[in-house]
Amino acid sequence: MNFATLSRTWAIAIALFAYIVLGPALAGLMELLPQILLVLSFPVAISYLLIQLDRTSD
Repeated sequence: MNFATLSRTWAIAIALFAYIVLGPALAGLMELLPQILLVLSFPVAISYLLIQLDRTSD
């Protein structure tokens, strides 16, 4: 067994391992993505509102 077939075998094994292990984790992350974006958007919205209120008070 030469190095080329060995490295190809390892590449297939690593890809299969990543698909089995990381696949469900990525799917779970995709389900949580809307909630994460909603939580991250709150500080941005609050700071935007505060800036607008500060501008109108001048």
